Amino acid sequence: MKNLLRAGLDDPKRAFQLTAISRQAGAILVSILLVKLGWSTSEVGIFEQWFFIGSILSYTFAVGILQGYLALIAEVPRDARRTLTGTSYFLLLGLIGSFAVILWLGGQGLVPLLLGHADTPPFIGLVLIFFVLHLTGSLVSYIYLAEHQSSRLLIRYGVGYPLLLVVTVVGGIQIKGGLEGAIMGLLVFALVEQMLCIAVLYDLRAFHVDRRWAAKLWSRAWPLCLYAVLGAVGLLFDGWLVNNHYQDTSVFALFRYGARELPGSLAMAGAFGAAMLPLLVRDGNKGLTRMRIGSLRLMHLFLPLAALLMALSQPIYRFFYSASYNESAQIFMIYLLLLLSRWIFGHTVMIAKGQERILVVFSIVEVVINV
Repeated sequence: MKNLLRAGLDDPKRAFQLTAISRQAGAILVSILLVKLGWSTSEVGIFEQWFFIGSILSYTFAVGILQGYLALIAEVPRDARRTLTGTSYFLLLGLIGSFAVILWLGGQGLVPLLLGHADTPPFIGLVLIFFVLHLTGSLVSYIYLAEHQSSRLLIRYGVGYPLLLVVTVVGGIQIKGGLEGAIMGLLVFALVEQMLCIAVLYDLRAFHVDRRWAAKLWSRAWPLCLYAVLGAVGLLFDGWLVNNHYQDTSVFALFRYGARELPGSLAMAGAFGAAMLPLLVRDGNKGLTRMRIGSLRLMHLFLPLAALLMALSQPIYRFFYSASYNESAQIFMIYLLLLLSRWIFGHTVMIAKGQERILVVFSIVEVVINV
């Protein structure tokens, strides 16, 4: 890990991975603080329902478009990159915003259907606004990687992200209290993200939208969006099934706090695959060699850690959360097994070769097996 941190200071791709870990670290830290602040499992369950809806929004459009952006920008002429960046932002904003409006208009019918729960969680309108701002604002780290190739900017972003998230959420709870304070804090956080994204786009003069680039981006992105949705259905189905069967936000909280892969591993795998895309597109053989070496290092780092956490998960959960979350620890031990498949980056190679449609077939098979 020490070598990774040192390398991240000079390598934008590794700095991008560290940024992804910091984002997940911020979310985990907030989840711990909610329990330490005395939130009931029912309140935590509602908070987790918010982020369950956010996961649906993210996997529907954001993941595919951001991956498509990284794959496509490595192929375009230098003078067209700013136009592609601006087009990506507005396409992301338009699609996520439109889906959020549909969810809001569907309110009492569509949201409970997606959650598998009879009731719509409180403040759903503000929650949807938060995720529209948050998910489009996440383009910043991708721009830092693709346009600037700056590890320094990525590291500053990675350090600031969890700090700002914790300060705004905890500050909102201290001022307003409970769920209302939490959503107010999240909105402040998302507004800062969005302002940073707009500032970066302004600095690049990347506010142009080109229909041709939008069409090219969408042709690369829609199979990735579909692949992301199908890949997420397995994980989201688990949460939906728990919600639908128990109809109890307390049980949902216990499940969601346990249904997590090894902290940092999923973020690292996703960031590593995304960072490799431009290199694979530009130089396939060099990219494959780099990916093999990086994948092996990640295995050596995370697999022993996963084995250790399996042995210590229950005391760890009691320490960071409370004895009420012992059942979460048992679920966490099962989800650690998913780590075995994370370090095979066949999907990244297929995306680089423009074979996104094949991924859809694999995803359908995965979904059927999981369900």
